[in-house]
Amino acid sequence: MKYLILDGLPYPTDRPTFIYRGTDRKWPPYCKEVPHDHEINELWSWSAEEKVRFAAVRDLAKALRYVQLANEYFPGMNFEVIG
Repeated sequence: MKYLILDGLPYPTDRPTFIYRGTDRKWPPYCKEVPHDHEINELWSWSAEEKVRFAAVRDLAKALRYVQLANEYFPGMNFEVIG
């Protein structure tokens, strides 16, 4: 199965029960605040390579770890894995 790692709503909405789960959302960015060989940036490189080859990522465990780190390092963003 292929997975997408995406950030919250792409457009402001006044409907709190509306959750947009489509694909027109942002992937986690590269984290400039930590070294290139930090786990979050290694996962960024992995996801970038997977997206080029498969248009998504294929390893659920890595995707979940990347989302966990992205949500820690990018406060105000809310990433999730969508299968």
